[in-house]
Amino acid sequence: MFHLVHELTGGHTDSINTLAFSPCGVYLASGGDDKQLIIWRVSDGTLLYRLVLESAVTAVMWHPTARGVLFCQIHCIDYDGSSRRFAVGVGDMVQIATETTEGKLASSFRLYLPNDIPCVGDDKRVRPRSLHFYGRGSKIIVTYLNHGVVGWDLQTRSQLWSIEPTPGCPQLSSSAFLSSRRLIAVRSMHGVVQLHRIGERVHYRRFDPTNEPARCHPVAVLFTLHGTAVISGSNSGCVGIWELTSSTGPTQVLDHRGFYLMVHCHKSFSGNARHSGVK
Repeated sequence: MFHLVHELTGGHTDSINTLAFSPCGVYLASGGDDKQLIIWRVSDGTLLYRLVLESAVTAVMWHPTARGVLFCQIHCIDYDGSSRRFAVGVGDMVQIATETTEGKLASSFRLYLPNDIPCVGDDKRVRPRSLHFYGRGSKIIVTYLNHGVVGWDLQTRSQLWSIEPTPGCPQLSSSAFLSSRRLIAVRSMHGVVQLHRIGERVHYRRFDPTNEPARCHPVAVLFTLHGTAVISGSNSGCVGIWELTSSTGPTQVLDHRGFYLMVHCHKSFSGNARHSGVK
C-alpha cells in the first residue's frame, strides 16, 4: 500500500508534466509548462536546484550510470545501458543515437512510421508518446498517439509487430514495459489501461478507470510493486493501482481531492526503499 510522505510545494508555477527519480532514489526531478526543471531531495522534500529552460519540459530521464546526468526532450526518451543507445521522440519520428565512451552521441539514424500502419479516428498526426528498448538495445517499442504500438528491429530498421489502436479509445497517452515478463501496459487518453504480451495484437487484460471525465490528457502508466501491479494517473485527480492478477477494480485509489487535473507517476527502487511520485 502507498501512503503520503511529502507534498512538494513552492516549486512550479504551472502544470507539472514529468517526474523522474534518480537511480539512487535520493533525488526527484520534475519538469513543467513553466519551463522549469527542478531537483528535489526525496527524504525531506527540499528543493535543491532550479533550472529555467527555453521551452516547457515534457520528458525527463536520469542517466542510469553517469551520476547526476539528466536528459530532457520534447515527447519521450529512453536509454539502454547495454548497447549505450539513446532514443528520443521528436515530431513524427524517433531518433536513435549511440553514446560514445566520452559521453557524446554519435551514429544516429531515424525511424519513420510506414504509411500502411492503420490509424483510427480523424487525427492522422504521427506522434511518438513512449519508448522502450529491449533485446539488449537491438529492438525498441514505440507507442504512438494515433497509430497504436510498433515493435522495431534496430539492426534492419524494420517493423517486427504492431498493436492496432482500439476503436473505443484510439488515442494513446503512454505505455510501460516489464521486460522480465515481456508485458506492455498501454494507457489511452480516456484512462483505459490494456495489458499486452509482446507480439500479440489483442490485449489479455483491461483495467478501466473510475469516474474518468470526458477530458483527454496525456497521463503516465507504469509497472510497480516489483512488477505485480500497474499504477496510472487520471484526468480526475486520482491515482489507480491494479494488481495484474485482478479482474475487478483497482486495489487502491490515491485521492487528490480533485485538485489536480493531470497525474504522473514514476518509481525508483533503492535497496528496500520504494517511492512513487504523483502530481
